[in-house]
Amino acid sequence: MVDRFLIVVLIGLAGSVTVVAQQQTAYDYLQEIGKEYKGIKSDTWDYVRATAHGKAPKIIEKKRLELLATIRQSSYSIKTMKPFGGDPSLKEAALAYLDLNYSVINEDYARIVTLERTSEDSFDAMENYFHAQKLAREKLTEAYDRLDSVQRSFARKYHISIIEDHDRTGEKLHKAAEAFDYYHELYLIFFKSYKQEAKVYDALAEYDLENFEKHRETLLVYARDGISEFNRSGSFGDDAMLLQAGLDMMAFYKKEAEASLEAVAKFLIKKIKMDEQNRRMKTLPADKRTREDVDTYNSVVKSYNEQLNIYKSTSERLSHERARLLDNWNSKVDSFLSTHVPK
Repeated sequence: MVDRFLIVVLIGLAGSVTVVAQQQTAYDYLQEIGKEYKGIKSDTWDYVRATAHGKAPKIIEKKRLELLATIRQSSYSIKTMKPFGGDPSLKEAALAYLDLNYSVINEDYARIVTLERTSEDSFDAMENYFHAQKLAREKLTEAYDRLDSVQRSFARKYHISIIEDHDRTGEKLHKAAEAFDYYHELYLIFFKSYKQEAKVYDALAEYDLENFEKHRETLLVYARDGISEFNRSGSFGDDAMLLQAGLDMMAFYKKEAEASLEAVAKFLIKKIKMDEQNRRMKTLPADKRTREDVDTYNSVVKSYNEQLNIYKSTSERLSHERARLLDNWNSKVDSFLSTHVPK
């Protein structure tokens, strides 16, 4: 239904640091390592934009390979550097961080792609897919925190003042990560009712009244809960476009489960009775049929046809309304990501 799920897990370095040297050699060393991150951030941003805006899989894969190549090159450059003054701590921390970056994009990404293939099968599958992305990003964040701690220790040791300097690419990556987290949170609320509605119609297709009613009641619970959960999530800053689209979907599912599906349930009951009468009349020889048999059959047929017309009009109305709201939801997702993850 939604053609964009593969959201990148790498957010890159959050920013950069400006260093004021008191010992020029230590300053140069710190700057030399720091410059290796700039290309990685640039390629990471290209990758984030490609995944966020539904680029073709070949383009996304090309961006991933370019990012991996940049990480490899940066790693190689740092490996060729000698430890500063016999102190390998900064070099080792930088290499460990880059190795983890490479592992996440090369290996964790592959596992996430596998989860993505089945993510729409169920709510649990989608939740696991989003959770895997979150875990991978947390892994990188923890690694960067360790690197940042070593960088600051190095600076203190060699009397270098660090001035926080969040560059534009780093800021955009942070904002993109926040936007994806918000989108995932709201998407799971929506997806839970979306999949539950599908179960309702699966039961209808099988003329299974018991499961139809069970899934309809569950849909009503999910829709009511969804309204509360959307309201608790609130807007993304002053941007309420995704919130409102989600609330509109929940209102539709709630009304559908509360009222509209009642007509469908009545049709299902009539359909089951009609099938029973058809089977009975087929097994009853014509010369054995009484006037009561014929009248009963005709009454069931008449009642079924009346309910069938109601069912058709109800289904057509629901179909149009559902399609309109789903189009609006997908459109608002596009607009939300275009706004907060600019191309």
